[in-house]
Amino acid sequence: MLRSVSIIGGVLAFIVALALALHVTLSDLTRTANLAGIVQSFATAFVLIAGGAFAGYRLHQFRDFKPHVTINQTVSHRAISENYVHLIVTATLTNSSRVKLEFHEAYFRLQILSPISDREVENLYAKVFADENGESPWNLQWPTMEEASRRWVKGELVVEPGERHQETCEFVISNDVSSILVYTYFYNPGRGAIPQGWGTTTVCDIIP
Repeated sequence: MLRSVSIIGGVLAFIVALALALHVTLSDLTRTANLAGIVQSFATAFVLIAGGAFAGYRLHQFRDFKPHVTINQTVSHRAISENYVHLIVTATLTNSSRVKLEFHEAYFRLQILSPISDREVENLYAKVFADENGESPWNLQWPTMEEASRRWVKGELVVEPGERHQETCEFVISNDVSSILVYTYFYNPGRGAIPQGWGTTTVCDIIP
């Protein structure tokens, strides 16, 4: 949208500059036929048009209107009882684009890497190459043990260009689990067939 506005602005500037040049030119012809005035009018129009074109070129070259987000995730844990472990997942969102970003939903998912049986590993690995529909899921679909979601109303979670925002989620898991995969995803549902979102994955070994 901003690109379209800048293009329209450039076109309007061209029309105004051309009209100004023609007006002054006709006036000079009818009144004094001053050749210097005619040349000056066209030179002014040319400078205005060239300046607007160059400004538009610089804008499109050095300003990216697409959103870009970097997510840095940390996972820490500690034993809180004989059988349970307290886990904290902290996701830091950095807006590395030139436009502000708004997030409406997110989820934190814990998946078990170990311990699982050899049969489960073999089945997971086979599904990477083809699932029941003959399509590849791309990643190993490890068993999910916990998942927590977050939602924000419009205008509640906005990250300006160059700014950072942290979200923390806590879990209590069994100490029978020795290794987990933490997947975090921030997104905006309802924007086309594929929601606009960003995710990250971290592997954590639960050391007693």
